[in-house]
Amino acid sequence: MREAMIRQTVGQSGDEGHATAATASAMHRLFLQLDPLIGGQAVHALYNRSLHLAAAGLERSPVLSERSYDMAISDLQRQLRERKPDAGRAAGLALLDAFTSLLASLVGESITLRVMHSAWDDLAAIRAPMEIPQ
Repeated sequence: MREAMIRQTVGQSGDEGHATAATASAMHRLFLQLDPLIGGQAVHALYNRSLHLAAAGLERSPVLSERSYDMAISDLQRQLRERKPDAGRAAGLALLDAFTSLLASLVGESITLRVMHSAWDDLAAIRAPMEIPQ
């Protein structure tokens, strides 16, 4: 289910700008959803660990705080745009998958799906109904 939500959010293929913007928006929304729940330092740790686990050659971000989420997202967008379209999309998918997998390993699949749904509920790409396990 997580993988399907990620793919719907980023899109299957198409223009590089859409995949980059969708990845950045999805990541930013996850940051904002998680910040009040686990705090900025934990979001930072999850993000940097996800960058490493994704093995997509994305650079680690400097220390994040709620005020610097925009800077981290801008840096992510820059890194994705510097790649060929397919490579940028693949790196974005790998990052989102690593981030949500790591989150699921810590809090469980059900809570992770709820966080993702809450963060991405109003994104046009995922308007299809989602079943969340109870």
